[in-house]
Amino acid sequence: MTESKSSTSGTSRTSLSVLLRAQALAGGEVKSQIVQHSLRFKQTEISDADKIESLETLIILSITLQQNELKEILKVTGIIESVSSLLFGTQNPRIRTLCGAVIQLLLTIAQESKVNVDWQSFVAPLISLLFNEDEQISELGKQTILDSIKKQPLSITSLLDLNIFDKSAQFLESTFSSSPSKQISETQLNIVHNLLEVIQKLIQASPDATLKTKQLKASLNKVKQSNPSRQIKNEIGAILFIIGQEEEDYEAESKITQKELQQSQQQVSQLQEQLRISEQKIIDSEEKARLTEQLNKQQEEQLKQEQLQKEQALQQAQQSDEKAKIAEQWAKIAEERAHASEIAENEDKQKAINAVQQSGTVLVTQIGAISQTQFSSATLTPMAAVASAITKDTSSELDNPDPLGLGVKFERVEGLIRKANALRQEHISLSLNKVITDGIHRVEVRFRKCNTSNGYADAYIGIVKADYVVPFPCNPYMEPHNKYMLYYHGGFGYVYYKGIGTPSNSEFKDGSLIALELNADLGTLHFFVGTVQQPLFVTGIKGAVKFFFWIHEKDSSFQIASVKQLNKATTKTLPNQEALQW
Repeated sequence: MTESKSSTSGTSRTSLSVLLRAQALAGGEVKSQIVQHSLRFKQTEISDADKIESLETLIILSITLQQNELKEILKVTGIIESVSSLLFGTQNPRIRTLCGAVIQLLLTIAQESKVNVDWQSFVAPLISLLFNEDEQISELGKQTILDSIKKQPLSITSLLDLNIFDKSAQFLESTFSSSPSKQISETQLNIVHNLLEVIQKLIQASPDATLKTKQLKASLNKVKQSNPSRQIKNEIGAILFIIGQEEEDYEAESKITQKELQQSQQQVSQLQEQLRISEQKIIDSEEKARLTEQLNKQQEEQLKQEQLQKEQALQQAQQSDEKAKIAEQWAKIAEERAHASEIAENEDKQKAINAVQQSGTVLVTQIGAISQTQFSSATLTPMAAVASAITKDTSSELDNPDPLGLGVKFERVEGLIRKANALRQEHISLSLNKVITDGIHRVEVRFRKCNTSNGYADAYIGIVKADYVVPFPCNPYMEPHNKYMLYYHGGFGYVYYKGIGTPSNSEFKDGSLIALELNADLGTLHFFVGTVQQPLFVTGIKGAVKFFFWIHEKDSSFQIASVKQLNKATTKTLPNQEALQW
């Protein structure tokens, strides 16, 4: 069925091409007709209606040409020169439009290639549609550009090379500076929404896009300060947030690469030196053990001699009471010396064993810091089972996605790994190893040294699908992570999911007790700042999930205050509550 339709479609296109070519040839050879129409434009007495008719005929003639035919015609007919002269000399908008169409069509056919595609020539008209004053045409341009970003990655480079960001900056400044925002028409606002949506998708699709946003960033800040509508302000805020994150990532990556190389070299040098020292300690310990063994043999020989002397003394004591007393005293002295030698022998042996054990422990510990994970869940997990009646979770701990310990330092709280410190500026996302499928669960956490210049914490808390492996580093806002991770942003009060931020909740600061209450039976997630339940909550949660936390700045940290399973939910219905679909 598909092949039949395709064949029919191809036959129809071929028939149409043959029909157009036949109609064109009915007026004479195509090349001659093109020459005639080109010369016609040079006549001073020709009317605009005749010019329009000739331009429309040229479009039909151009469609019938093959690439090799068109190249020859361009060389000898002078059509480009004639149409260009008409384009720049007329005041008639219809003539200008048709002139541009003729030139674009001729050049596109002449340059068509199966390998080297000039995507700029295709996306340039789409940009013009996006900025069109007609709302519906602008919407068409937006949808077409979004489709090109999704289906053809090469079009992204062409859009950037055509300075779409700079054009957008100029459009935004002219729109919001020419008149107060209250006087901006609804049509203009819809065009602005189209423009901002394209900008956001383009930045998300290309990591290099932020390198060309300098002028755009300045214009967005100006528009934001002009007190636009809340929707536009939110859209601009989301774009500025992405630009800021990408710029930080770019700068951090360029610095970290060299720094990590230096650190790795230093660590290798340090380990080599520590290995040398440990080997020397082992050699010294072995030498001490050898000397101790030699000394023990000497002491054993000495004890034998003393025992022999003791026996001789006893024999002499039998001959004389006086000699017996002397022998008895000598035997007592010999026993004391033997006991002292035995104690010294045991002490020397223990010292040698301790030295060898200590040297081996130092070496294994240092090498393990690089080649193995810092914490083994097998050794840290409590062996005693937690009774089902106890609501306090005393077993779950933080997962460790950074086994080399380059970015995160973990600490124990009451014997469990529930505190993390950022060793450098990095996107650090850490999940709790508790997989939740049913019941009501609550986690409480405090962040430290996360506050930014606005006085609120640049920190996240949220949930992640249990089967998604959180890497290191991990920015939950960026793809593909944002498809599996939902979080509450302290700096803005937004709840982010799949790259979209939803406002309504309060910001939070360092030291605040932040809580999440997950009702897996109902599929809901509520947020708390202190004891205050926030209005925006999540619904429709299905499948297993885990809690996770995010910090970014160097020396920032968070500590889990408690993990509990509740018999009854603590949430309540708020008059201003809003639901976000998972």
